[in-house]
Amino acid sequence: MTTQEERRIERKAGGGTTHPFFPPLNDKHTSACILSSSDHVFYHIPISQAKDLSPTIHNLITKTPIRGDTGNWTSLEASSDTITLVLTVLLRPHLLTNPKSPTNPQSLLKLLPDALIFTRQYGITHFHSRCTKLLISLNSSPLILYTAFALVDDHPSCQRYSNLFIRSQYLDYLPPIVTRILSTHSPKYLNALLALHATWSKAYDELYQALVSDLAGVNIQLSGFGSTCKKRFGRGCPGYISSKGQFKDLRVRAADATAATARDHGYRCMNARIEASIHDEVGCETCSHRFVNAFGAVMSRVFEGIREGI
Repeated sequence: MTTQEERRIERKAGGGTTHPFFPPLNDKHTSACILSSSDHVFYHIPISQAKDLSPTIHNLITKTPIRGDTGNWTSLEASSDTITLVLTVLLRPHLLTNPKSPTNPQSLLKLLPDALIFTRQYGITHFHSRCTKLLISLNSSPLILYTAFALVDDHPSCQRYSNLFIRSQYLDYLPPIVTRILSTHSPKYLNALLALHATWSKAYDELYQALVSDLAGVNIQLSGFGSTCKKRFGRGCPGYISSKGQFKDLRVRAADATAATARDHGYRCMNARIEASIHDEVGCETCSHRFVNAFGAVMSRVFEGIREGI
């Protein structure tokens, strides 16, 4: 674009600047166009890309009264933040996955509602699917992905990701941006998420209480050390020694390890990691086996019938 043309466009738009991701094209053989945001940021792209991007935008460009050496110019009804996200995701995705300057998934999510409104307004397709693929490649949390799919009412995808955040780091904290976006744009998915969290928080609390008290009614005896572990005042049993012969104290420690490991990782049944946590806490193979057998049955009883997703 010539300096004279830039001045003409800036006067028409009330001043402006070119976005560094979309500078003027150097190829004189490529027909180009200029898109402008509502806050007067300019984007230079080949007119062929504009046609692929959206027939609506292409029609606006071809009808615009301002023409220059590098093509036509038109103003779009959206902020530069919104247009930058859409154009970058669709035309320059490599700029968002640069390991030297990684993109913050929460920053993308913050812009996503307005971006979806913009793409619907101008008939831009494939943006949401490309954006969610980008979020996945950025190792976004399940809550970020859940929110992104909730914005387009994609229940199967929300169900799939909701299975992944029944664990401490998500049960104990919802990022404010997730709550704000869902409450504004997808309240039914926020309600489903809160209900799921409440259900599993209660279930994990019930699990711990059952482990240290009534074993949820499971018909297993779990009181007192066995004869082998009590032999010679427990000299062969690390659990007996560390608890000073108080089996109840040892059981509470094993329950703490079980409940914490289950909640931290979203486990619904006994597995190798929980078994290892019990053994690390108890130190005795015989006592560990007793706790693993009993606590495994309790987990099955407590979590029976509880939905694992929204």
